[in-house]
Amino acid sequence: MPLFTDGCYQCAPAEALIAKVLAGRCTMHYTRVAVGNGSIPEGSTPATMTEPAGYVMNAKLSGATNPVDGECQVTAQITSDDVTADFSATGVLLYAEDPDLGEVPYTYLVLEVAPEPIKSKTSTVGKIAIFELVAVVGAVDNVTADIDLETLVTAEKVAEMIAAHNSDKEAHPDIRQIAQDALDQVEALTHTISTIPTQNGSLTYTGSPQSPSWNGYDPTTLTLGGTHSATNAGSYQATFTPTANYQWSGGGSQPDPEQLHKERHDYRYPPGGWCRDCLLR
Repeated sequence: MPLFTDGCYQCAPAEALIAKVLAGRCTMHYTRVAVGNGSIPEGSTPATMTEPAGYVMNAKLSGATNPVDGECQVTAQITSDDVTADFSATGVLLYAEDPDLGEVPYTYLVLEVAPEPIKSKTSTVGKIAIFELVAVVGAVDNVTADIDLETLVTAEKVAEMIAAHNSDKEAHPDIRQIAQDALDQVEALTHTISTIPTQNGSLTYTGSPQSPSWNGYDPTTLTLGGTHSATNAGSYQATFTPTANYQWSGGGSQPDPEQLHKERHDYRYPPGGWCRDCLLR
């Protein structure tokens, strides 16, 4: 269970640094922000920490304002593109420059009760995590910070980042795999044919090769085979075979025969003779 309530705590060196600034020995200058994923150990307090518990990485300083007298609001951010593995931020530490001691811890932001999830560059959904630290500055009226210019995003920069992200083959590998799986399933999708083509009308014997027309025949879904053109009377068999990714409603894609029934039809020709015509139907 966390030992401290979430919020900002002034670190031990801060008060002495404020005194030095007010004495004119230096300016209040913030140098960096560090982020950790651990817990403040027993026997320690936010005021005594010299680095965030379970240090993971530095965040980027993106702003420093003075919304209320005696306080300075410092903004830092982490983008997924800078993170190699997911983690939960439980502590954020702001550092300042001391003229005698060098870099010292100034304000500790505790997040152990409600950690901030940080996503890596390979996560399905990237994010920008923004941290707001309220630093006590007393009567100090001028604060500076080492702002990372990359955090000052322009429309052109956003477009550049999106383009770079979209072309990164390592970005969102799970989404890319899902998309590929979906594409494979679409390509392997089998459509069903429920109606077998039927002959349209009939053919009368002419002495030349003839082919019937078909109701319900689509050459993009069915391949016409067998004997589907003939000259002489007789019984012939045409077949219809589903093309790739198509099958009969009952399953399977074997040829389905359709008989071209050729029935004899006799009628009187010129007087004194008989002629035998044949119908293909």
